[in-house]
Amino acid sequence: MEIEKNNQAKIISFRDFKILAFLMSFVVILMAFSTLTVQKVVALPAGLTIPGASIWFSLITFPVMQILCTTYNKKLAHFTIFAGWVSMLITTIMAQITVAMPTAPVFEVRSEVFNFLLTSSVRYFLAATCSYVTTHIIVNEFFSHLKIKNHLWLKSTIATTAGQFINTIVFILAMFAGTTSVDKLFSMFVGTIIVRLCLVPAAVIFVCVGVLAVNNLKKWESRAARQFVATKATRRADFMRRVIASFF
Repeated sequence: MEIEKNNQAKIISFRDFKILAFLMSFVVILMAFSTLTVQKVVALPAGLTIPGASIWFSLITFPVMQILCTTYNKKLAHFTIFAGWVSMLITTIMAQITVAMPTAPVFEVRSEVFNFLLTSSVRYFLAATCSYVTTHIIVNEFFSHLKIKNHLWLKSTIATTAGQFINTIVFILAMFAGTTSVDKLFSMFVGTIIVRLCLVPAAVIFVCVGVLAVNNLKKWESRAARQFVATKATRRADFMRRVIASFF
């Protein structure tokens, strides 16, 4: 894998690989989890509702993408989007295979609910392909081209808020249109927007802390590597001096 920085490609280091693997794991696990729990609808005050998976989706995926765009580049953020999409695809396929397997008599009572939850993962996969992939590519491009220097929190707030609106509209229409009434769709849309906007400050804090942590980790590991090289060179020089001194 290569990292492209300032139009120059270089082979990714093991340090960067560990950071990327850690950040990508958040997205991969979350998208697989969302595939299996999308049918959970959470009740809010005033009769509003929100898909349960949307809470974690808005709190984790947008910050991770922005951390990658800030500390590396948008190409790696796009690759993370693809990794999350693949995790949804694999989870959906495994769910359908599991549903198709013969049901044991002891599980007959629960099989109908179980099958309902897992078979809905197909529609979720199609809806998420439209909303998740499209929204994050748009937001990554938008975030990367925002000319706001030295104000990461403002840049993240604008991009995250825009992404929440786009994703909510596309996802709810693709996932629930035709399965429920217009009133319930509107209630779900309003409830989702309210909750996601309330989570924007937490997402922005996640981005700022994440960028700070990644940059400090890079500096610390670079300093440790230089110290190791310097120590190794000093030990080699001492060894050579002792060897030379042994002949005199």
